Amino acid sequence: MDATETELLPTLYHCPGEEHPISRSVHLSRLAAFYPKCRDCQHRGDTGHLPQQTVERIQSTEKRVQRPSLLTDEGVRGVYLNELTRQRAARMAGAFASLLWEAAPLKGRLDSKTPHVKNRRQGPSIVIGQDQRSSSPDIVLGVSAMLRRMGCQVIAVGLVTRPCFNFCVSHLEATAGILVTGSGCDQAWSGLDFVTKSAKPVSRFQAGSTIKESESITLEDIETRAAEGFDRPTRNAGHQRRFQASTPYESGLWKHFHALRPLRISCGCPVWILTKTLSRLFERLPCDLQLIELPTRKRDLNSGDDPDIEVVAKHVLENQSHLGLVIDDDGSRCRFIDDCGLPISDADAVCLIAALTHSDHAKTGISLQDGVRELVEPKLEEFLTNVYSAAPFRRGLFESMLLNDSTIGVGDSAEIWFQEIIPTCDAILTLARMLQSLSQSDTPLSELISTYQAPTMDADVDAE
Repeated sequence: MDATETELLPTLYHCPGEEHPISRSVHLSRLAAFYPKCRDCQHRGDTGHLPQQTVERIQSTEKRVQRPSLLTDEGVRGVYLNELTRQRAARMAGAFASLLWEAAPLKGRLDSKTPHVKNRRQGPSIVIGQDQRSSSPDIVLGVSAMLRRMGCQVIAVGLVTRPCFNFCVSHLEATAGILVTGSGCDQAWSGLDFVTKSAKPVSRFQAGSTIKESESITLEDIETRAAEGFDRPTRNAGHQRRFQASTPYESGLWKHFHALRPLRISCGCPVWILTKTLSRLFERLPCDLQLIELPTRKRDLNSGDDPDIEVVAKHVLENQSHLGLVIDDDGSRCRFIDDCGLPISDADAVCLIAALTHSDHAKTGISLQDGVRELVEPKLEEFLTNVYSAAPFRRGLFESMLLNDSTIGVGDSAEIWFQEIIPTCDAILTLARMLQSLSQSDTPLSELISTYQAPTMDADVDAE
């Protein structure tokens, strides 16, 4: 074939990460639609007869610098396809599996009489769950395929909240777990959260950890291993099975809903699977639960100005509810609203729940992170036996509660944790404790809160 014939051959266009070629018309249409993979395409300079305005916008997107790291304090977060693709998520999951294989103890042959028979080394068992975002199924496919390739035993629990996912990791005695979630971010984002045995959170490196860092996997370890590369630890692919999580998870919640008086609750929740769980729980209770559908988005429950809090507060006033609450999109955190439609500060909610816990336990210990300690500790000292400091991030609070056998834990982001089989942060458990507090008397929540009014920064300033 001479040079002239070569020049007449059509150019083959390949999108990065795709096996099959596409035509030039498809290539141009994807460029015009700002298809995310076009940023890394070797043919992105071929703009054909696209309008000049479109070409200028394409060129401006090339100048945007991609974030070198997608790590947050508690996991991995990135814009779906633009930053976090199925391939990139799979690589992070593979790096995590590689670290788990290294931490697994070596096992010798069980039968010395048959040295030629080799025992297959069992790979780590890893639970995979996902949130309700439309991007999650695609990320899960990449993660599960990589874990099986790494010889791991995958247990898929499907669509779950974070508390239900953590329950599954503990209940199944799995080696670890990966939750595909974009919680805390807008709808276009996705991400990965990692836990190890007993659903211990994997967070960033923390100097104040109560456990030696060499014994714990950090997010930096996963990112470094993913960048450096890793090999398959075995030629044997892992297996995958499903586990129905809702029934055993809900069974463990029933014991917390007892001796409740008739109450009307306005509950705003963006997670439809959580609303189903709440509906099933309240079917047999004397309480009237009124659910309000909320969008999946980034929200700030620490601020009383969040639009969702205003929606629920309005519903409380219109329906004369005894209590209102907004649950975040991972099912862990919630923000309460009193019968007057006013948001309850996180410190006041903690004091009220801690007082109830103290009445049930002679010795109540509480683990506090520095961000909430100065607001909560002065009031809690009146009825708490022990107050412990917790290192930063979820892992620090988890470790402190285990080490000190704390009944309650409160994080910097005002997450309230309870000592169940494992330290657990669950909005349903928090709601149950608040309903128990309200059921002990006919006092409205707005008056009950004033009894345990926690000190605030404004009060400290006035005192000075």
